[in-house]
Amino acid sequence: MQRRHSQCGFALITAVLLITAILTVAVTSALLLSGRSVATAQGLEALRAHYAARSAVDAAAPLAIGGGCAAVGGNMSVEGFTVALTCEAWTVDEAGTDYSVYRVAATAARGSIEAGTLVSRTIRISVADQP
Repeated sequence: MQRRHSQCGFALITAVLLITAILTVAVTSALLLSGRSVATAQGLEALRAHYAARSAVDAAAPLAIGGGCAAVGGNMSVEGFTVALTCEAWTVDEAGTDYSVYRVAATAARGSIEAGTLVSRTIRISVADQP
């Protein structure tokens, strides 16, 4: 009987170790899922910034062809992003024909670097005013 009494604490130690292992797995899983959800949210914001910049250059390209770089420029707001437009122009002489080429760039940004929420994307396109 004494032998049975000396082994009573073994089940308690086993239970504590088993509970500790289960809690470790649960906490690790929660941390991994939390990190993945943050990465997914940041990826979606980056995609939104990309499309905000893309829509700005798509809207600015016909303005550049129709009125030159003077018609393009400045800042605008697209779906909560601040979009800065820039334009460069140069003349190309090709086989005796002169035409203008415009490089339009749009940078869409939202958030702040201090808070760690800054998302920024830049898109550049070149369009030509060919006869």
